[in-house]
Amino acid sequence: MRGRAGGIRRVIWRDAPILYGPMAAAVIAHAEMVHLDPPRPDLLITFLFPLIAPLALVALRRGVSHRSVRVVEVAAVCLALALALLAATIAPRAPRSDAWLRRVYEIGTLGVCVLLLVHAWTHDRRLVASLLGPAALYGAALENGGILLGYFSEMNYRL
Repeated sequence: MRGRAGGIRRVIWRDAPILYGPMAAAVIAHAEMVHLDPPRPDLLITFLFPLIAPLALVALRRGVSHRSVRVVEVAAVCLALALALLAATIAPRAPRSDAWLRRVYEIGTLGVCVLLLVHAWTHDRRLVASLLGPAALYGAALENGGILLGYFSEMNYRL
């Protein structure tokens, strides 16, 4: 039994970036239905976005990955769907302030970034550049684009 648990841990660590999608989807659905006041079932469609990449990767890797890898990935997606359903139906309401939700989101996002960096570093150090490069470009485009388009502003921001 110990060998099987170690194998599952290795699969989970190896596929951590893929497994993050279902986890993020479940957290999004939970926040929309449990922590927003009033609950926002109209936003539940946003839960599907983090599932698209993992489902596509599972489908694309079908021929090249080991059966146990596919089982773990599909199980993670099913667990995320079940958690979202529970959040939408029977989870007790626990409204939180926008500041609290924002703080939890920011801390969680930083934690995930650190986890992905450690994951990339332990697998292939070249992956760190492939993670940070696009992330930096995306962040710069998103931040500056949002300011330029007037979605939000920065005090004393000058182009």
